[in-house]
Amino acid sequence: MGEPRGGAGGPIEPGWGREALLAQRAPGQVPGTTLRFMRTERFRGRPYVLHVPDDYRGDEPFPLVVVLGGGPGRAIPTAQTARSTLEPRGELAVFPQANGMWWEPEPGAAVAALLAEVLADLDVDTDRVTITGFSNGGTGSLLYASRMPHRFAAVASLMGGGLPFFEKDGPIDAAAIARLPFLFVHGDRDEQGTTIALRLKNVKRLRLLLRRELLDLSAPVRVTIDGREAFAGPVAEAPALLLRSWRETGDPQLAHSAEIVLDVP
Repeated sequence: MGEPRGGAGGPIEPGWGREALLAQRAPGQVPGTTLRFMRTERFRGRPYVLHVPDDYRGDEPFPLVVVLGGGPGRAIPTAQTARSTLEPRGELAVFPQANGMWWEPEPGAAVAALLAEVLADLDVDTDRVTITGFSNGGTGSLLYASRMPHRFAAVASLMGGGLPFFEKDGPIDAAAIARLPFLFVHGDRDEQGTTIALRLKNVKRLRLLLRRELLDLSAPVRVTIDGREAFAGPVAEAPALLLRSWRETGDPQLAHSAEIVLDVP
């Protein structure tokens, strides 16, 4: 399988790689979105989420999109929010777990290892592998595309950092990604501060748990409930609250450093 026509000692004909790709077979997969665990020794047991379209059978190459989450870069909530956009597209999708910032060494190495695992396990059209991400993930998308420009067909960075973000610690050579199609998305009408819009039913009291990785706590926060303003103003971080919530959950990714408690009229 995948051997150039003409045998091991014969001439390599143009286009044999594409023919081999179309002829390859891979085991079938459970359709839907499922939690998986890496098997590469260095990252063994590291979680990720894989989305498999209903019509994937392993007998023809499918496009693959790598999706990097924002904030702390957790795989499960990123996959949950992306589900409605993935299902109609008919693409394989993999959601790595950052356990930090995507531009840190450990997450970067884990993504490269995970991509190698996915390409080995699934029938992927290697001409249609793309990468995208939001915020933290958008910045990581740019970085990984520069490290593996041969691997990706296109990049979509949503509200992520561009080349200037890396100028100080590790500049990116723009020539490495000059021929890749890129989509950068940023808003130009952002109001100062953050607005959290809620729609509720049969709720009398709620507690919003906040952390600086999820929103800018140095700016005012505004909360609306069913279109009406319920809170507006600064929110102070409390180290004691961060420590207590960390102890309660046992997971630093679930800890929070600020909160807003509201009575719902």
